[in-house]
Amino acid sequence: MTTFAQLQLSRPIVQAPMAGGPSSPQLVAAVSNAGGLGSFACGMISPQQMREGVSQIRSLTSKPFAMNLFVLPEPVQPDAEALNASKKWLEPALRQVGLSLPTPTSWSQSFQAQFAALLELAPTVASFAFGILNATQVAALKQRNILVVGTANSVEHLQAWEAVGADAIVVQGLEAGGHRGGPTELRLEQELNLDDLLAACRPLTELPLIAAGGIMDAERIQALLAAGADAVQMGTVFLCSDESGASSVMKQALWQRRDQATRLTRLFSGKPARGVINAWMQQLAEYEGDTLAYPYHNALTTPLRTWANQANEPDYLALWAGTGLAHMQKASALHILDALYPVEVSESAS
Repeated sequence: MTTFAQLQLSRPIVQAPMAGGPSSPQLVAAVSNAGGLGSFACGMISPQQMREGVSQIRSLTSKPFAMNLFVLPEPVQPDAEALNASKKWLEPALRQVGLSLPTPTSWSQSFQAQFAALLELAPTVASFAFGILNATQVAALKQRNILVVGTANSVEHLQAWEAVGADAIVVQGLEAGGHRGGPTELRLEQELNLDDLLAACRPLTELPLIAAGGIMDAERIQALLAAGADAVQMGTVFLCSDESGASSVMKQALWQRRDQATRLTRLFSGKPARGVINAWMQQLAEYEGDTLAYPYHNALTTPLRTWANQANEPDYLALWAGTGLAHMQKASALHILDALYPVEVSESAS
């Protein structure tokens, strides 16, 4: 059975799986080819799209890479009363930009179908967010020699993943861009920054820990490795890279707004996620506690995000990014990785 250490990454850097486009096959392959671990975000795509993406990745690299899924219950209809309450404020908000509230035929992808495709495709690493696998699912992955990586926002999350047999765990601090990845939602006062989370988790496990959240430069990487992390996971730093699959509207907006503040919001997806503050977040701030849960609210706002991309209206686009946004780079993934963890550093450390 392969272990995380046996991946023998020449750079202890995992490219974060960023759903919705940024984690393109080109980016995944470029990071893996450069000695890191690329991650293909599969939480929002169909099994067939998973197959097509993996085929592309394997045409570009022979190195290990990860696939990431959202662990969700099978899609059912949302509670009718909660849906009607949400419509009362969401319908007028969409109407202001010329859109109507959709009637989704499907609220999310089937996790069971995605999981079956994952087993079929058998990447070296499979990582998971939003929920936790059961021991049977973990055993099925290990039978296929797939390393299992969970996501934790708390000590309790870490312990739950260790109990089901995870091989490594991403400890995701409050600074991270995009969605909180742990299996249960925490109150804001329960959330920990990365330093505190790593310090709380490291003494409790011998499993490899992958530090995530607001990491943007070489000095920070070295500090986290010295504090007990086995690797780091980075997403925001790659958003404007040459290989990023983020839309041109998103890339331009993030670059132009890289000095602006970020905050957590439920207003795009129904699940807390960190992004650059924009008009949608400001205008609807009073409804932060009134959204349907993910994936229901996410399905209802899909037309908004589609329109925002097509109309070049980033104020209505989910501009997911971490707190280190100001240090993004416009460059190839290889150039970015060379700046973060030069090859000579990795060679001398090995």
